Amino acid sequence: TKIKSSSNFLLSLINNVLEVARIESGKTELHEEVKNMKELHEEVVSIFQEQMKSKEITFTHSLDITHKYVLLDSTKLREILLNILSNALKYTLNGGTVDYSMKEIPSQEGNKATYRIVVLDTGIGMSKEFLANIFDEFSRERTTTESGVIGSGLGMSIVKQLVDLMNGNIEIESEKGKGTKVTINLSFKISDKEDQILKEIECDEANVKGKRIL
Repeated sequence: TKIKSSSNFLLSLINNVLEVARIESGKTELHEEVKNMKELHEEVVSIFQEQMKSKEITFTHSLDITHKYVLLDSTKLREILLNILSNALKYTLNGGTVDYSMKEIPSQEGNKATYRIVVLDTGIGMSKEFLANIFDEFSRERTTTESGVIGSGLGMSIVKQLVDLMNGNIEIESEKGKGTKVTINLSFKISDKEDQILKEIECDEANVKGKRIL
């Protein structure tokens, strides 16, 4: 079990180092495609539900959006969400709570949808001194290493660089012993796929108008 755990950590560390190297070399690009934000949200929730349950953590989640279909690099957005929620899971003690929400807020650009992602936990929290360096590579709060939680100190650095790559912003509020709140704002171009779907629905309604269907 120890060998397997150590191997998984080593693999994670190598992947994170490679990811940082790719980003810093300027070789990381956004590969945008039409993605359903509702499906992405549900996919992320399903990944963590059982893990939260095994730690007896109360895991709540909500989705409040108007535009489902947008152009984005879903792999990189998923990586951001997995990192943030993984931290909430790791640093929240058994019996704690984690809340994950995605809400669409007014956008400054007409052709874009802006989403506010918030992850709030009742974990061990961080000091104000450490918060100033949280996005530095290999940085870890002393209490996290003392708690025995394995980590590379690269996750938040990767998250910050990916959020910057997407022209978004991230804000972290935390207090030792009381938990952490992570807020991310990201804007994506609205896809015309949603308009096409609505037109198809209108056509279907016109074709069956006046008919009875069992």
